Amino acid sequence: MVVPSSSSPEWKQLVTGKKQCDFEFLAARMTMGRLRLMIDSNPNNAAAIQQSIDEIREVFVKNINLPKVQRDLGKVFTQGGLS
Repeated sequence: MVVPSSSSPEWKQLVTGKKQCDFEFLAARMTMGRLRLMIDSNPNNAAAIQQSIDEIREVFVKNINLPKVQRDLGKVFTQGGLS
């Protein structure tokens, strides 16, 4: 499985809260919680949004071999998300 590039619009939807996902992988859940707090405090900061995208994507890249991570990635990039 390949993790989509950071330019995929789903990443921005995820970090800005336009797409909600119930992650199984605890590290992804915790990272998203922290990133959402950061973005919510300054939603128009493009640099913070891009940094958040890069950070959550890296969590998936580093753990792509775990079944929970693969399922969570499928939630973000298919209709399985709770958007």
